[in-house]
Amino acid sequence: MSLSDILLLAGIDPQKLLLQVNKFRFTAANRIKMYDMLENLVDQGDSISDALKLIYEVASEDGKRPDALLAYIARDWRDKVEKTIPLSDAVAEWVPARERMAIAASGKTGQIAQSLRDVIFVMNGEIQIKTAIKEAAKNPLISIIMSLGLYYVFSSRVIPQFALILPPEKWSGVPYAALWMSQNLMATLVPILAVGIGGVIAIAYSVPRWTGRTRVFFDRLPPWSVYRILMGGSFLLTISSLRRSGMPEKQILQMMTKGASPWLIERLLATRQILGSGGKTLGDALYETGLEFPSKETTIILRAYSKNPSTFDKKLEIVGRKWLISGVDRTNQIIAGVNVVTQLMFYGVLIFFGSALSLLEIQLAGK
Repeated sequence: MSLSDILLLAGIDPQKLLLQVNKFRFTAANRIKMYDMLENLVDQGDSISDALKLIYEVASEDGKRPDALLAYIARDWRDKVEKTIPLSDAVAEWVPARERMAIAASGKTGQIAQSLRDVIFVMNGEIQIKTAIKEAAKNPLISIIMSLGLYYVFSSRVIPQFALILPPEKWSGVPYAALWMSQNLMATLVPILAVGIGGVIAIAYSVPRWTGRTRVFFDRLPPWSVYRILMGGSFLLTISSLRRSGMPEKQILQMMTKGASPWLIERLLATRQILGSGGKTLGDALYETGLEFPSKETTIILRAYSKNPSTFDKKLEIVGRKWLISGVDRTNQIIAGVNVVTQLMFYGVLIFFGSALSLLEIQLAGK
């Protein structure tokens, strides 16, 4: 009995299951591979249908592995394209809304290769920033774990041994504080862990969801500032690509709200509302929202660039590319600052218990 037969007996459609599994597997890295192959083939003159056919042949090893991930997806897209369904609609269930919008814009300009290059650039920038966060976050995490470990070892092992030698009523100053922490280890460590874990969860939840004027201030601080960096570059390049297609700015902003986070939606709709009042450029609207998105300095620059509509699209693209390129450096600088704080915390714990032990030794020597 084959796996398909077993699934059917269990009431599971094997094809639907394969579809869902492949959607899950079609990560950003795999989407970049697909876009890169499609961009190169279209750029050399192949039609979208022919390009997808060739991708299928290569990915499936000439049909030997038809269910290989990229082969499966290329076949799905090609089947739809050959039914005169636009590529942007063919990819709808496979890619995020903003990538689909960039592909939709290329359908109007006929520059699908350029649009795919823009999408790849944005995705690579995001991957680099996320990778930088993951790599750079290791050191602060290690410092926090070491601080808690140091606190636990001294409070549960070291200080109690001294308490057996020197009566607690003779302890004073820093040693007394260390003794109190030792005696109340579980009463202090558990709340510290609870507050720490709860704080991390709350911050992670707030990053894409927290809106309002107070958030504008916190967008200057990590980790909210990192999210602003990530969204800012993507926004600039996406809107640049869609503007080149001739799509009105208000329509672009409305389209970009689809699938966006509450934080980004607030900025898109605020900008759209100001544009709707008439007589305002995109740069003016971004500046006048007061939301400092992508950043206050960038809105000032875009406000100046938008005064010349003939060059604004190009300037918008340049600003977006520079933003993403510098975003990795800015992210590393932010994480480096966090690392300094956590290292200071670790050394603070070390100095505290070290000074407590030194003072205890002095007291014991004079006993």
